[in-house]
Amino acid sequence: MRMNEATKVSINLSVELAPGHKIGLLLTTPILLGCGAAGYGDAPDVVDASALGAVITLPLASRAGGALPRLAPVPGGVVMDGGGPAAVRAVLRHWAERWRRANPPVIAHVAGDSPADLAACAEALEEVREVAALEWRADSLPPDDAASIAARLRAASDKPLLVQIPLAGAPAYAEALVGVADALVVGAPPRGTAWSEEGGWVRGDVHGAGVFPMVLDALHALRECPLPLVAFGGILLPEQAVQALLAGACAVMLDIAICRAPELPSEALEAIIREMENRALDDVRQLVGREAR
Repeated sequence: MRMNEATKVSINLSVELAPGHKIGLLLTTPILLGCGAAGYGDAPDVVDASALGAVITLPLASRAGGALPRLAPVPGGVVMDGGGPAAVRAVLRHWAERWRRANPPVIAHVAGDSPADLAACAEALEEVREVAALEWRADSLPPDDAASIAARLRAASDKPLLVQIPLAGAPAYAEALVGVADALVVGAPPRGTAWSEEGGWVRGDVHGAGVFPMVLDALHALRECPLPLVAFGGILLPEQAVQALLAGACAVMLDIAICRAPELPSEALEAIIREMENRALDDVRQLVGREAR
């Protein structure tokens, strides 16, 4: 269901994810599609694009990785080895023109085996005006090392930088990344192992309902963090998007849940609007952190 014009006028749903950046990253809604949920920037046709503030691409790197994605279903979710990233130059050849017509804006998820590879990917994307920001996942490194690489990315690009941090130890990552990242994505999916129905172990990211309480716990732990926070993981129901904002997130990132529930982005936004109306609020920023402990 699309928002009517009266709602758009009476309630401000816009979110600034990079308030300290010279360009900024102003989104029209607090709903994002996470890395993998929107391919290389094309929201699925069954998803109401008017509900989205931005979409994040699949991983891009200076050169392509070789592995193919693998999935292993588990009760309440899935373990996913996402495979290798795509070569950024190859993706740009096919997608840059589409990004020029993109609505909502595109955020590029960058990956790489070394700081130099990450910087090269960021530099390639710097040429593309239609990429609104970069996202990078820092969970394989100690906090200080993550901050060092994030600084390298900032030096290679003038675009705002979102950094995914792990749920475990989130405050230490946040402390290290203040002054380097523009916003934090809370959090990078936890790691797990499951037996594939096709045979063999799959080691990778855990997606599912059990992750969301961990996300809320991390948001509460980051209540004093000066950076904008984006809740990511286990959001399967519209009311969970509301809970994430109440706990301190200024936006929520949806992922593979939309494969089963393509209506989730619009229903999540509607749930946020209802909560604002019930509390007599006219700006979504007034909802952020109202129930943080």
